[in-house]
Amino acid sequence: MNLPSASVKELLEAGVHLGHKTFRWNPKMKKFILLEEEKLQIKSMYGLTEAPMTPPAPARPTTVMDTLSVAPNKLLFQNSTNKDNTIFLSAIDGAGKVIPNTTYKYKIGGSYSFFDFSVNIRNLKRDAQGNLIGEVLPSNSMAASAMRTLIPKQNLTKDGWLMIKIPNQKLTEGIQSLKSSKGQTAEIDAGQGVSVTLQYLGK
Repeated sequence: MNLPSASVKELLEAGVHLGHKTFRWNPKMKKFILLEEEKLQIKSMYGLTEAPMTPPAPARPTTVMDTLSVAPNKLLFQNSTNKDNTIFLSAIDGAGKVIPNTTYKYKIGGSYSFFDFSVNIRNLKRDAQGNLIGEVLPSNSMAASAMRTLIPKQNLTKDGWLMIKIPNQKLTEGIQSLKSSKGQTAEIDAGQGVSVTLQYLGK
């Protein structure tokens, strides 16, 4: 036998009620019982249906300040795969995974004594203590040659890149400086007389 189908909305509009034997009733449904007759309970369908679901509010667009608002140890620093003068800052979750839409690009520069120069960077990461380590090389050949002359060889890689290690405390101070500039720019003491500058580039 084919029975007609009807939606809950159509049943409500038709004024349909539900009924079942009294011994099957659940006390939690007491407020919906209209009457009890000959061991049958008649229930109103009004109030039994789920309230219409409110569509979720659209996600608020994230900003660089949202990323910088996380705890300093939840900020991930990554260099470009091209090993050029750009790095990426992202917020990570408790599992160490990048949170979607929290990655922003920065141009990195360097300064030594009175000299400012553009640098390329590679092997950028944070160690177990939260220190930021990596290797930098001035993009200008004359500046790179001068650096190799002035910097002790034990601080250089075999191919002449400067090994940097920014202590966690100095990095935290740099992040705070970045927040103070609304995420636009900061200068971080990298030790050995070298400072690293960050300039916001966008997403």
